[in-house]
Amino acid sequence: MGALAGGITLALLVFFFMEWVIVVVESVAFAKLLKEHIVGRRVVYAIVANLFNFIAGLLVVLASVLG
Repeated sequence: MGALAGGITLALLVFFFMEWVIVVVESVAFAKLLKEHIVGRRVVYAIVANLFNFIAGLLVVLASVLG
């Protein structure tokens, strides 16, 4: 069980890191490429959209691990 718990912990750390990278990259891209709204609204949109995506992904991962 110890090795399995370590693998899950590492997978979650990688998941958190990659989601953080995605939030930063998409926030910058939305701020530069979208023109419909002010920059702050574009960045908030990217953060909120990725937050919901992160929560959904985390629930899927936890559901598959916990059964």
